[in-house]
Amino acid sequence: MRTEKNLSFSTIVACVAIFVISGISIQLACADYLKMNPPPDVDKSEHGDSKKESCWVASASNLLAGAGYGDGNNVQERADDIYDEICSNLCDCNNTGWDDTAMQKWMQSNYNTWKNTNPYTVINKYGAFGTSDETQRFPYARTDLPQLIGNDLRGSTFLSLSIRRPTCDANVGIGGHSIACWGDDGADANYIDSNPAKVKVSDSDYWNTHEAVQTYTYDDYNNPNPNDTADCNEGVGWYIDYANKPHWYIDGFVKLEPTADGNNSNVRTLVTSAQFTYNGNDPCALDLHYSFSSNHQILSYRTTIDWDTNNLPSFFEDTNNVSVSWDLSDNPVPKGSTVTITVEIVVPYDANGNSVSIGLVFWTPMMVTPLPGAGMFGQHFGMSGGPNINIPNMCGGYVICACSLYASSSGPPIGEYRWQFRYSYYEDPCNHLLIFQPVPGPGTYFMGNFRFGHSHALLMDDELPHFSNWKTVQYQYPPYQTLGPKTFMLNWTGTLPYPKGQDYIGPQNCGDPGTQYADGDLNKDCTVDLEDLKIFTEQWLQPAGSANLDNINGIDFFDYAILAENWLQCTDPNQANCP
Repeated sequence: MRTEKNLSFSTIVACVAIFVISGISIQLACADYLKMNPPPDVDKSEHGDSKKESCWVASASNLLAGAGYGDGNNVQERADDIYDEICSNLCDCNNTGWDDTAMQKWMQSNYNTWKNTNPYTVINKYGAFGTSDETQRFPYARTDLPQLIGNDLRGSTFLSLSIRRPTCDANVGIGGHSIACWGDDGADANYIDSNPAKVKVSDSDYWNTHEAVQTYTYDDYNNPNPNDTADCNEGVGWYIDYANKPHWYIDGFVKLEPTADGNNSNVRTLVTSAQFTYNGNDPCALDLHYSFSSNHQILSYRTTIDWDTNNLPSFFEDTNNVSVSWDLSDNPVPKGSTVTITVEIVVPYDANGNSVSIGLVFWTPMMVTPLPGAGMFGQHFGMSGGPNINIPNMCGGYVICACSLYASSSGPPIGEYRWQFRYSYYEDPCNHLLIFQPVPGPGTYFMGNFRFGHSHALLMDDELPHFSNWKTVQYQYPPYQTLGPKTFMLNWTGTLPYPKGQDYIGPQNCGDPGTQYADGDLNKDCTVDLEDLKIFTEQWLQPAGSANLDNINGIDFFDYAILAENWLQCTDPNQANCP
């Protein structure tokens, strides 16, 4: 169960095409979901950059323009304007990089004249970026990933996908590519409760001769690349037919989201979770109460518990403190059961440190003594050069912290706290000062088993409790009494190289990985012509085949209408070969 404060808007696109063939009128109707219609689609070739590794800048520009940034008469002009500004003065578009870094650099630059008016300021990266050396890129193995993406797009989020080509060798994924995501094959803007079959994107390496929005089909999660006899996969996950062979996989995504306050262009996302077991006098707990706070104004927040309930929580909000009460009477918590509370907040960035804490936690019927709260205060050292520094693959990341709560210095733990602190691209990823500060409360408690790790992706609510890639462990046992602040200086120098960013330059010739084929290009030569019509006639009225373009009821007039619509359509990356 979760609740959050956010904004919401969406757009539905419905399309109808009518063709007349041999005196027969055929109407094809579709109703797919698009967040914007048309969405922005920066094409590198139109900026003279077709051979540059700047897809990450194009995706960043598309998301920023979609969120209302940039100068121009329409969303496309705004996206192109932002792309030129980033490549001219902010980022090296001849090199690899990350779209979240490009967005942060532009938003903190003088080009952003909407710093006090546009609420879209929250940028976070998610995905399979937490391997031991953080250089290999495996598929983001979440069975619900397409559904999560679809629902984010139906809310207030703008989103880009990171995709990679399987290699079947030790490299584990190369040719990283960033594409802006805009929709799927869902029928409307209502939230979806299952995974969609397709995803709709705009691609900087696919020029608009054929279409501005490309649609790709997800492979089965457990059976990716089903037509690849070489079985060139990097494990289970969500692969899409981005290339004819092999299909590429999604290894992560970046989100651009709003806050309730548009007066802060430089913000930080902080996450904390607390895990507690109900050991009250009554057989079951009917309510759960807690509060969370920060040392700065809370611009937006989201809180969840991992206990099933159909009841929404109640809130009491102050500037930097929120009290939460969950009514669990529809599914009481039995004695001995554990519930995890997760809180995510967005606050203005403070160079002197940002903090988040969960306050006193208690159940009703009341436990004998409420559990104490705990907060972590984080301060990070910035690199010399500040926001203007420019290093290939430069990106921010997240420091993951955990500690256990004890009732005595010798007993077992009775709870656990975890935190995530985001640092920006211009801050040193290897050096962090963290201060643990207990929240005052009744009773005597002890803290121990402090663990610190790192991830280049923000962990989701169900991922944070299972994180175990710790780089530093201190005060493992015995724990110390929570009488005052505890300071930790983390030095990971030499152990956190920047992960290689998006480096795909797109196909240069027909048949290269990533080549797009128009519907009806049956022989995959990048042109719909007489050769394709010949293949089509050979399959006429067959129950299946490559000419079954609508994947319905075999090869018939509906498929012929699709081929006719794309007649002489050319998608050759070497555009000089197009008629």
